[in-house]
Amino acid sequence: MLGFGGSSKPSDPSAYGGVVQAQDFVKILDKEGIEKVFVVGHDWGCRVTSRLANLFPQRHLGTVFIAIGYIPPAQDGLQTIATVKQEFGRDIFGYWKFFNEDDCPEIISQRIDSFFSIVYTSNPDFWRNNVAPEGELKKWLLADQRAYIPDWAPNKAEFEKIFKEGGWKAPTNWYRCIVRDAWGQQEKELAETTQQISYPVLQITTTRDQICIPALAISQTAPVCPNFTTKPIDTLHWPMFEKPTELNAILEAFFNGI
Repeated sequence: MLGFGGSSKPSDPSAYGGVVQAQDFVKILDKEGIEKVFVVGHDWGCRVTSRLANLFPQRHLGTVFIAIGYIPPAQDGLQTIATVKQEFGRDIFGYWKFFNEDDCPEIISQRIDSFFSIVYTSNPDFWRNNVAPEGELKKWLLADQRAYIPDWAPNKAEFEKIFKEGGWKAPTNWYRCIVRDAWGQQEKELAETTQQISYPVLQITTTRDQICIPALAISQTAPVCPNFTTKPIDTLHWPMFEKPTELNAILEAFFNGI
């Protein structure tokens, strides 16, 4: 994904809009001579997955959304934070505001042990109480607190290596894009059209996830995907780390069933 690992790391939040990234992905498919694919997105990967579905349905065999569901074009970030809080009775996306702050990348870099531990904690209460509510993640990091890190978490040294060169400005630009409505005109125009995804769609819900909660993911996906099924997996936010064999089996069954 843009901003991570060996990818480009643009500083302009508008580069993280879904339309421009979907167009880039299709250029890669064209370069490789690949006509149709299954598209699988997790978390913010679902934003690009959604735009691919909107703009290039003819290139799909099927789509899989993991944890997060379908994300509509030009989603108003601040309105989403408020609406979801009202609907579910608690702050779920309040941490978006911290990732939007200019000093966020430096705070993460200075407190990388604390950040890694809460990102991959096996205790769902930490995400519910110390990540989701506005201001709590920043307080956690500034206090340099730690959470238990489970055996399934990725290798910390590799994690640090991925972000050492480019830092945290580019990865957190995903949040600046949504909070600052930095989508670009193409995505705003797309938002004015009716979006329906007619081909097969699978929504994988992460049942113990305290931010990307199943009811929210389903409510996002079902209205625009008439050919839609859902499959729960009993994990926190990272099924590819916590239960990779089970996740792969779910994906394989979906692929083979098309």
